[in-house]
Amino acid sequence: MTNRLIFCFDGTSNKPEDSVQDHKLISIDDKSITNVLKLHLLLGGDMRDGAHIDGQRSFYFSGIGTRGSRLEQIFDKAFALPRLSLNTMLEEASALVDRHYNDGDEVYLFGFSRGAATARRFACELPDGVKVRFMGMFDTVASFGKPNLKADSDPRSEVLFENGTIAASVQEAVHLVAIDETRLVFRPTLMNRDDRVTEIWMPGVHSDVGGGYRDDGLSDSALQVMLEAMQQRDVGLKSMSPSAIDFSNLLPDDAEYELDLDDIVIEPDHFSTMHLHERTPRLSDATLATRRICVNVNDSPGNDAPLIHWTAAERIYGDRTYRPEALRSVPHKLLLPDGESQAFDGLADHLRRGVRRLAHLEVGEERQLLCHALRTQNRNGVAIVAGHKYVFTVPVGERWKDKTITCGPEGWTRDDIQEGFLKEAAIAASEFLRRSPDSNWFALMGSVGPHDGELFEIMRHISQPFVAATSGELCSFANDIDRLYSNNSGSIRFSIKRVG
Repeated sequence: MTNRLIFCFDGTSNKPEDSVQDHKLISIDDKSITNVLKLHLLLGGDMRDGAHIDGQRSFYFSGIGTRGSRLEQIFDKAFALPRLSLNTMLEEASALVDRHYNDGDEVYLFGFSRGAATARRFACELPDGVKVRFMGMFDTVASFGKPNLKADSDPRSEVLFENGTIAASVQEAVHLVAIDETRLVFRPTLMNRDDRVTEIWMPGVHSDVGGGYRDDGLSDSALQVMLEAMQQRDVGLKSMSPSAIDFSNLLPDDAEYELDLDDIVIEPDHFSTMHLHERTPRLSDATLATRRICVNVNDSPGNDAPLIHWTAAERIYGDRTYRPEALRSVPHKLLLPDGESQAFDGLADHLRRGVRRLAHLEVGEERQLLCHALRTQNRNGVAIVAGHKYVFTVPVGERWKDKTITCGPEGWTRDDIQEGFLKEAAIAASEFLRRSPDSNWFALMGSVGPHDGELFEIMRHISQPFVAATSGELCSFANDIDRLYSNNSGSIRFSIKRVG
């Protein structure tokens, strides 16, 4: 039996205890756990060396600057010298490989900030024959030793890598990078251009991508992108819904903190608070600079257009205060929700074009689309025109999951499950709260426009054409209660064809 070994390296000073917010005189600390710890828990890990998904084991490492005495933690956080927690983590992770790895097992690496740099170094040190099936990194920062405050130079990281090329053992990697971070000591360590690498720039600063803020709508958006990337690549990992986690058996008996559903729940919001860093003009000139958005080739900026996530464009269109300086004069590709990309010359090009143009189908034209169960709205980029006729196709065997219930695009009813009288009664009592109360739970739904104005069941229009009364963008979703989407996983492929 193939086992899956997962190694999760958290960011600088990040630890499970961050779930506890300190109450100040007039406010509460804006801190929380990161996406790395959320992934560890969603993938079946806990804080007591247990495993909650068969054939899968996740190991978590708190960030640099969380070990030793208070003085050692401060020194480690500031300089992250390899002889401190870095080498300790690498040695502990290597020992776990020696203890648990068997021929044919698959290894997965996740990391944030210096933890991402540690994970990338760890990949370079794995024994011959050990393959990394997937590497998921959040805003790698290889800031080790004396801080680099030169705006025109990227971090030199000889202590970690020979160069920015990922280890030969890695089969696929996704690297999410922050567009709006300006602190010079947090300059990103990009991955060199490689067919195995997908590097995507996300809106927000360092921890708006990797997590760690209590107001975590942006970082939840990044986490969702990572989860979707894993599903699209079929990397083989199983995940739990947040509500399926057994929080009563999660922590060591002597833990002085708690983790609960509110810490793990995923609520993406790319219009959420962006935690920009403001300093006095003199200090700003010395310590802040706009990031250079590029694709690295042989450790230097190349001519390829960097890939920007569509949520950045949505924020540009919908928030007139968001004008990312880093994109001002940078030609780039915008990664669209359907996986296609669109070229832009820079920020002014976004402002000139406005919201992305929808595809208007000709009679007989067909488009392949995707609906993610976790998203409350999947904006599919296709225009539905009032009076036109459309039919849909869903490939046989498409499945997704509502918490623990697996079903197809037709959804499920109480007749399909055996959950006991009390639970089934609760389900029956909440059916009127579904976005489409008369449709099955988790039915694949369509909407004309993003506000549930004109809803329809896609499976009812496989042969019988759908004729809209209004015009707008086709949006799709799994029929559920608004507050329960973080329990969902999987996606359904489908197509739309105009027939009249």
